[in-house]
Amino acid sequence: MNTKIKNESGVVLIICLAVLLMLSLIGIASITTSNNDMQIADNEMKATGAFYAAESGLEQAASAIITSYENEGVPPSPLPADTTSEFNYTYGYSVTDDGPAQNAQLNSGAYKGLYGLVKSFTINSVGIDNSNIAGVELEMQIQDALIPIFQFAVFYEYDLEIAPGPDMTLGGRVHTNGDMYLQAGSNLYIDSYLTAAGNIYHGTKPGSGSGTATRDVWIMDDNGVYQTMKNADGTFLDSRDDDWVNESLARWGGRVEDGNHGITPLYMPVVVDGPATDLIDRADGNPDSYENVAGLKFIDGQAYYNTGGDTWVDVTT
Repeated sequence: MNTKIKNESGVVLIICLAVLLMLSLIGIASITTSNNDMQIADNEMKATGAFYAAESGLEQAASAIITSYENEGVPPSPLPADTTSEFNYTYGYSVTDDGPAQNAQLNSGAYKGLYGLVKSFTINSVGIDNSNIAGVELEMQIQDALIPIFQFAVFYEYDLEIAPGPDMTLGGRVHTNGDMYLQAGSNLYIDSYLTAAGNIYHGTKPGSGSGTATRDVWIMDDNGVYQTMKNADGTFLDSRDDDWVNESLARWGGRVEDGNHGITPLYMPVVVDGPATDLIDRADGNPDSYENVAGLKFIDGQAYYNTGGDTWVDVTT
C-alpha cells in the first residue's frame, strides 16, 4: 500500500507569518507603552518643576514682606509682584492686602502670649514650564505682627543675670536673646513667660564675680501656680538637665523655654533712629514717640482727645 506525503510547507509559512505578526504587534505595543511611560514621566517632571517654581514665588514674596517689617516696621510699598523666567520655567507672584491690622494675642511660636498688631497678606504664585505642558498655582497667607516691647518686664539682648538679694517679683514677661542666669538671696518670683534664645541656668554667670545663692526661684506655670526650679534632692532644674525640655514642659506647662525648645532671638521694633527713650518722649520732632499714635494723652494734669490727625481736644472735666 502506497502512502502519499502531502506538501505542508505553505501551512508552515502561514503559521510563521502569523507568529511574526503577533510578535510585531507585541513589539509595537511595547514601544507605544514605553513611549507613553516616558511621556508620563516627562509630564510629571515638568509638573514637579512648575510646583517648585510657584513655591519659589511664594518664598520671594514672603521674604520681601518679612524683611520690610524687620527693617522698617511697615509692609513694602508697593506690595511685591514679579514675573521671572529661568531654568525652562516661568513663575509670577502677587500679594493682596487682606485689610486693616487687628490687635490680637499670639497663641503659638516664640511670641505666644504677647499682644501684637497683626496684619495679614495673601500671596498667589503661578509656575509653568516654558513648553506649557504643566502649570501649578499656589496660595499662602502670611501674617506679620508689630509687638510693643512694653509687654516685657525685662527684655535683654545679651546674657542676662537676675540675682536679687531680698524678695523680688517680676510681674511681666522676661526674655533674653542670650543665656539667662537666675538665682536669689531670698525668693525670686516670675509671674509670666520666661524665655531665652540661649540656655536657662540656675546660678551665677561664670566670670561675673557674683556669689552663689541657693534660695528658691519660683516661676508661675500655665495654671497660675508658682513652681520652683529646685528639685526634691536640692539640685535645680535648668538647661544642664539631661531631660530639660520634657521636665520643664511638665513643670511649667510651656512657660519656661529656651533654645533647646526652639526659642530664637526676638527682634523687637524699637525706634527708627536715636535712643530707645524716644518712644516715651514728646512727639515734637520725634517720629518714634508713642504720642503720635495715641488717642488720649495727659499733659500737666489736662486730658486731651485726638479727633483725627493732629487735632486734640481738651476733655478735662
